[in-house]
Amino acid sequence: MNRLLICGLLLLAISSNAMAETRYEVPFGEKGTLEIIEHDAIINELTHDDIRLRMETLREEQEQSQNWDYASLSDIALEVVRVGEVLWKLVEKGKAVVNHQFKSASAIPRAAANWADLENWQTKTKYYTFKAKNWVNMTTVSFKYGVNFDYAGQLEGKGSYLANVSTYVKDLYVMPTYKFTARAEVMSVANKGASSNPVAQVKLKVSWIVNTLGQHSEKSDLYVIDGKGRIARY
Repeated sequence: MNRLLICGLLLLAISSNAMAETRYEVPFGEKGTLEIIEHDAIINELTHDDIRLRMETLREEQEQSQNWDYASLSDIALEVVRVGEVLWKLVEKGKAVVNHQFKSASAIPRAAANWADLENWQTKTKYYTFKAKNWVNMTTVSFKYGVNFDYAGQLEGKGSYLANVSTYVKDLYVMPTYKFTARAEVMSVANKGASSNPVAQVKLKVSWIVNTLGQHSEKSDLYVIDGKGRIARY
């Protein structure tokens, strides 16, 4: 009886893990394929203190660089503005860029005097894996990265804002003789809600390039993230 129960639990665990990701393949490059693995989102991975520290760190960085951007990529009429970086490298010359974790963008209300005015933040991380394979089904590049963001931020009980929208490399493998680079870019920031109760939206593009022996392949994905915690890949 105990053995049957243990076996049942193991099967349940295996089934749960299998459901935790979606896999499919598409053509890629010359006679190659690209396996795409979309992992389930992890909600509230960071503690409240972690979020507070992230806010303080970003505030200090912005004060030092004087790079508060209230015009570029902003939905000015609806009072949602972008703060932070627009473009950052993830992988260069086949290696993860060490300082990319400090690069992020936020969509916050113009009326917020400082980060302490915003509350009720939650955090979400979603991982994606891309495996480029050649014509003999050998993996040439395996690139796993996370898209992380703080959402549901409110000002005086209203709105659903975004902070610390970022990407980072989780795992990376590049076959010798192959060259691989990747970068992330904020395409736009907008308000998809009402002017009295904004819902911030950030469009983030992750692009990467694979080169080898005269072959050049490119891939880019657009991630639409909003203040309600939703994320979709296109």
